[in-house]
Amino acid sequence: MNPDFNKPFTLNKTNSEAYYECFMERKDRKIKEMKELLEKEAGIPKEEINYSKESLVPIWTYVRKRIRKKRLLEYVDQKDLPCWYWMENSALNNVRTKNFSNESIFWIDSLSYYLGECFVKNLNGQWIRSEDTNNPFEYHDYKPLISFSDPELIDREPVTTLYILSDRIIENREIYRERDLIGVLENHHKMSKAIL
Repeated sequence: MNPDFNKPFTLNKTNSEAYYECFMERKDRKIKEMKELLEKEAGIPKEEINYSKESLVPIWTYVRKRIRKKRLLEYVDQKDLPCWYWMENSALNNVRTKNFSNESIFWIDSLSYYLGECFVKNLNGQWIRSEDTNNPFEYHDYKPLISFSDPELIDREPVTTLYILSDRIIENREIYRERDLIGVLENHHKMSKAIL
């Protein structure tokens, strides 16, 4: 019997393969939806949404203004929630408890796939299940990761990266600039396993 990711669950070794499949089967569709929305609403030409690090500037400039808490009486749209939304054993659980808006959930989800693909295309990464990593960190909790052929690069979990940036926006903890996501990509090569 397949696990149900449409209600609270704990991600663990038993359900991690089904979770990975659920997560990855959404990737192409969510990126396509995101690209169409960015072209239509933000006026970003399709050819500029090309997985280059420079493409992250106009995308993040638009998206960071869309991240907010739910309005009073705004209900969570259950129709197309990400697989990770109901995960209990993760920082991502705070997306629920902090009451991110439906639009914010869409952007965190969709942009995490796009950011992951930027890692894949710019740093020779690949999507893997976290139990298949050699990463000494255990904070990934069975979530899909981007792993790199360069043994000096630390694996990256894009959804949590986007959640952290979004959380700082809604909490007004830092002033965010349009180059924040480029910083994630550019600085990643400096984070070496040698410093662990």
